[in-house]
Amino acid sequence: MNRASTNPYPSPKPGSERHLFRLMQALEDALIFRRARSMSPCIDCHQAPDGNRCDDHATDLALITGYEQDLHDIQSAVAREVRHDREHQSRRAHCDG
Repeated sequence: MNRASTNPYPSPKPGSERHLFRLMQALEDALIFRRARSMSPCIDCHQAPDGNRCDDHATDLALITGYEQDLHDIQSAVAREVRHDREHQSRRAHCDG
């Protein structure tokens, strides 16, 4: 059986609203995971010089920063698209009315 035909959640068209919402959900899930992981006790962090984080937790913090920026960028793009759509609908309503 073809795997694609059994997938109840087929991949949305890239760039579509559905695709962007799926990306935002994935980033939010990744943030939850990385934040929880970065807060877990770690003997290597306690032994790191100058109170720095161990390599694993430093990577978690860097990923968190990147994920937050990506999420912000996508949310901004969605907000711009929504504003554009509303303005377009308003102009059409004004022209049709």
